[in-house]
Amino acid sequence: MRIKNRRKYNGYFTVEIALLFPVIFSVIVLIIYTAFLVHDRAVLDSAAYEAALRGSAITYKDADVKGKVKREAEELLRNRLFVTKNTKVDVEVNMLQIKVTCGGDFRIPSGLVWTGSLRQKGRHIELTGIAARLNAGQVIRDTRAIKNMMELGDGDKDSKRKSSHDDDSKKGKSGKSITAGKDAFEKQH
Repeated sequence: MRIKNRRKYNGYFTVEIALLFPVIFSVIVLIIYTAFLVHDRAVLDSAAYEAALRGSAITYKDADVKGKVKREAEELLRNRLFVTKNTKVDVEVNMLQIKVTCGGDFRIPSGLVWTGSLRQKGRHIELTGIAARLNAGQVIRDTRAIKNMMELGDGDKDSKRKSSHDDDSKKGKSGKSITAGKDAFEKQH
């Protein structure tokens, strides 16, 4: 009696696997392509922002800022994208900022998607990075002012530990008073 029951249910497991395997395989591949999409978006975003940031440091007047930033963005994208093709870089430069837009087509394999529009066109990804133009002289002055304030602040902390409130305790390592450093910083802004 036992042998008859065994023969009766012998092929069920094979049929179930044959029906479930394509669904399981498609889900796994879609998860992998979602990871590729997230990766390619992150690469496009970082390339756009990094190129804009590098371009914002170019301060000499006769420089081809737009061309240099575009070449920099294209170099940052080279061989770093998994699935995105037809990449395009647009650069806008004005006196205040640099705007870099990186984009491309993310194509999904035809066997995974049932809609024809996604198969042929893919999904267009476009990300923008913006950086303010830098004034090198102003950045150096601001950095020095902040450094002086930090040095003066370190001297002030030492004086609080000693709990003496005489005029010498208000001077930092450089010997300048705290109020002089703050006044110099406020004049610049």
